[in-house]
Amino acid sequence: MLIPFLESQSQPNDNSAALEEFIIQTMEENNIIGSAITYFNETGDLLTKGYGVTERSGAKVDANTIFELASITKSFTAFAIFQLEEAGKLSIEDHVIDHLPDFRTKNKEVSDQLTLIHLLNHNSGFTYLQGNRTQILDYDGQDALDVAVRGYSNVTLDHMPGEHFDYSSANYQILGLIIERRSGMSYEDYISTHILNALEMNTFSFQPGANIAVSHRQFLGQSFSYDGRLTRNIVAQGGLHGSALDLQKYLKAVMARDTALVSKKSYEKIFESEYVGQSPVGFAGWMKRTQSIDGKEIVSFQHGGTNVGASSMMAFVPELKTGVAILSNTFTIFSLKNCLEIQNGPLPIAFTGRQPPATSSALKIIYLVLWIILLFLLWRVYLRIRKPKKKSIIWTVLSVILALIVSYIAIKFIPNFFGADFPTALRFEPDIAFVLLSVSVLSVSLAVINVINYKRAIANNDYK
Repeated sequence: MLIPFLESQSQPNDNSAALEEFIIQTMEENNIIGSAITYFNETGDLLTKGYGVTERSGAKVDANTIFELASITKSFTAFAIFQLEEAGKLSIEDHVIDHLPDFRTKNKEVSDQLTLIHLLNHNSGFTYLQGNRTQILDYDGQDALDVAVRGYSNVTLDHMPGEHFDYSSANYQILGLIIERRSGMSYEDYISTHILNALEMNTFSFQPGANIAVSHRQFLGQSFSYDGRLTRNIVAQGGLHGSALDLQKYLKAVMARDTALVSKKSYEKIFESEYVGQSPVGFAGWMKRTQSIDGKEIVSFQHGGTNVGASSMMAFVPELKTGVAILSNTFTIFSLKNCLEIQNGPLPIAFTGRQPPATSSALKIIYLVLWIILLFLLWRVYLRIRKPKKKSIIWTVLSVILALIVSYIAIKFIPNFFGADFPTALRFEPDIAFVLLSVSVLSVSLAVINVINYKRAIANNDYK
């Protein structure tokens, strides 16, 4: 009676057919231009393949097509820190000011307490919004990381180090600068020499050449290419490029605890130490997740990322000896389409064979509500111009106050709520930025028209 059960347990799951069907369908439904996947287990490669094209008139995507890896880069930054620890050049328990003496925030007495562990764990006190403030810096100088980190002297840490989790790319910019200072090399040269070359990841680089999948943003559900390139200020948090095939090499090395990357002791710190699980993102660029598979709790490690018009996700389950990564050159969450599905959907299919849960409609509802508000304001402006009405001074003043409130909500509050300022929203989500800007302009226009109509009424003696 036990033989069939034991045989079923010894055969690794192969969910490649369901994965491929999901990718093709999701790309078609969401106007995703190109994607690539790698899926493997202990028996070997199960599915490493490209879908779609690099751009509308470009070549077909294949396993060697180069994509922006975005925040997957953070795990490379973390491995570099552990390599330097093994070399005796730092300890993850060191304070940041031990290696960057000039580092400070506005509340210096708090930032002086920051350790490398706080940075690795995203519980430093930097917020998501503060970490995104340099997304539009576009500075490419050799001192780009230094400039980005010095910029944090103008911000205040939101809470005491270690108090609670708040995912922030600021943490990994600081770690990137520490890598430069302690190694005596540029961040790019260090990662290339000590990680990429060591694992023979030949398609990985910080300056991609040919065979690049061009990033695409969406407007009203249609995908358009984005020609901007990544600059050095975000290099340590999201600057790597690479292919699905080489990402498989990386995941296999990590799963096997290949000492070409770090020592067994460092692997234990990254995946098994007391620091793992202190925050929802886990430790050292890996999110620790627990899921139920056939009634058994299984641990996975994963990390995803987004750049302008690009997304990525990698994950592995040590117990299943299975890994998966998905790369895409189209990304948006505030449009008629939602590209989050291509980023997150493959994981449950790969590890459990089950389809992912339906994507929440909340973002789409917010998007449609904002369009309704925009159209309503446009109609009101039209009526005020076509059929001017005299209003009292109280109504006129109230309309000005309301316009200022609406403008603040549209340009400041809503982008900040989602972790960005307006210029960053304009770059990442032109669809939503257009709507927010239009709502702001129309609300101010309506107030101006009310003021003009009031002045005309006064001039014409309409008020007695």
